[in-house]
Amino acid sequence: MNVEREYSVVGTWEHTNETLAVLEAYVPRYFADASKMYYSGLHADKQNVNPMKPHISQDILDMVRRNFTREIEFYQFCRQRLHKQYLAIKLNDLKRVDKSLAMLSEAKEMVINN
Repeated sequence: MNVEREYSVVGTWEHTNETLAVLEAYVPRYFADASKMYYSGLHADKQNVNPMKPHISQDILDMVRRNFTREIEFYQFCRQRLHKQYLAIKLNDLKRVDKSLAMLSEAKEMVINN
């Protein structure tokens, strides 16, 4: 898919935490501390709030799903790709922690044996 070739990260607002974490890890030059910046501004006055959100009938939702199957598949592909990128980051974090714990264990053994 072109999206894999052209974009290192495609995020979603539904998965803001994952999106920010992946952006920070994959494009740190532009997105370092993006999470901090986002959450520090979260308490600012909100704009574009719609308290009168209309109810959407099931018929309309079904029609949209039928007419936008490719778009929905593309969105699901991007969401799955984001999730895989996020899991890869977390796996690397766990490997680093595991390596650090192993080094601490070795150091502890050396201290005990000396």
